[in-house]
Amino acid sequence: MAFLCVCGSERSYFLQYIYIMLVEFTVENYRSIKDAQTFSMVAEATKYKRDTNTVQVSIGKDDHVQLLKSAVIFGANASGKSTFIKAFRNFKTIIMTTGRLPEGKPNIFYDPFLFEVENQEMDTRYECVFIIENIKYRYSISFNLYNITAEELNYYPKNVKKNLFKRIISKKGELADDVRLAKDVKGIDLKLFPEHFKVFKNQVILSKFGSEIPDKFFNAVYSYFEAYWMIWSENNSQGIEELSRAVITGIDHQLGDDFFKQVEKLVKAADTKIDGLLLKEEVDNGVKRRYLKHTPNNEQRTKHLFGNHIVYKRDKVFSNYELPFIEESAGTNVLFALGAYVLVVIRLGGVVFIDELDNSLHPKVARFLVSLFNNPTINKKNAQIIFSTHEAHLIDKDMFRSDQIWFANKKEKGDTEIYSAQDFNDIREDIPFDKWYLAGKFGALPDIKDIEYIFNDDEDGK
Repeated sequence: MAFLCVCGSERSYFLQYIYIMLVEFTVENYRSIKDAQTFSMVAEATKYKRDTNTVQVSIGKDDHVQLLKSAVIFGANASGKSTFIKAFRNFKTIIMTTGRLPEGKPNIFYDPFLFEVENQEMDTRYECVFIIENIKYRYSISFNLYNITAEELNYYPKNVKKNLFKRIISKKGELADDVRLAKDVKGIDLKLFPEHFKVFKNQVILSKFGSEIPDKFFNAVYSYFEAYWMIWSENNSQGIEELSRAVITGIDHQLGDDFFKQVEKLVKAADTKIDGLLLKEEVDNGVKRRYLKHTPNNEQRTKHLFGNHIVYKRDKVFSNYELPFIEESAGTNVLFALGAYVLVVIRLGGVVFIDELDNSLHPKVARFLVSLFNNPTINKKNAQIIFSTHEAHLIDKDMFRSDQIWFANKKEKGDTEIYSAQDFNDIREDIPFDKWYLAGKFGALPDIKDIEYIFNDDEDGK
């Protein structure tokens, strides 16, 4: 799970950094996304909630950009909002895993739009703009099933575009592409890494260099995606259990007791009727629920989470009962795993992407988690959250600016488009966004047929 790498040593590279933020993301020809769709975290000029929901970031020389701390994507079922969150995951996974692919290995992350013949063999393209230590970067990549067809990394010191590397596509039949490195790329020992000028046609340059070759630019950008992009798209019990285990491991070994107490307060604040959380060491020797302070060296010990509940007798506190957390409700388990996930990002910085935030969570709890990002006193590292939902009541003018509200809509031919509330004329910050959305003023609503249509034998539904 992503949590494991978030808490690892790779984050130490960024401890001195002030801003690590996402600016813009573009995806083209991926699943239901046919044409290029660009999602922006750049704030509009409006002063509404400017001091809480946005942050001004200095970039280059005498320049700055105003960025949003949170954004929400609304849409009907099958509108493509989940696909857009998956696009972030797909993009990150390509960077993390394809640097060591052997020659000729197919790219399993190639998943084009299938409902247009031309798109079935066209390139998938990603482009991401982000900020590391107040310097803007732009990374782009295009690929098909077997080849990376374009890849480039630029950055903008002193507001001037400078290239760090660019992929030079070799002739047909050759096994590898050339890599043109800029003069700014330093620290690479050409004697130790003579092969850095070439990569296989199916290998991602940033993936290979970031994981294998020491250079401050490559390592910084690679670590940004590896450690500062946290993506939640698990809506099944196995995924939540795995994430909970990762959270427990992180609490136990890396984040410390104060973080555990913070997660405990979050669980209690959500009115779960849990009086406290306990981490206990189980001896994994085949005897269930046996807990000891000391165990022989040959016995495996594992941390397990319990919820402490008050036991009453005739309306008076009698004792307490330690319930294994996995036996708590599905919503409580989601709250623990996802809440801890959010608190990690708040504490360390970065961006968290969440698919269907309202899944198994009450809307008030979901609002509470999002509000953490818009609170400058709590969100001191200017972490960002981007989430999808179909819960209209989360669109609240008291919570979001109009440029934070996005919509996913499935067009006539089955392809997804995304757009912001700011794309509509005469949008004011005081309008009731939830009521306007449900009234169809922003689109992105399901077009549900009359109930008689289901039972009508006429194929035309007349």
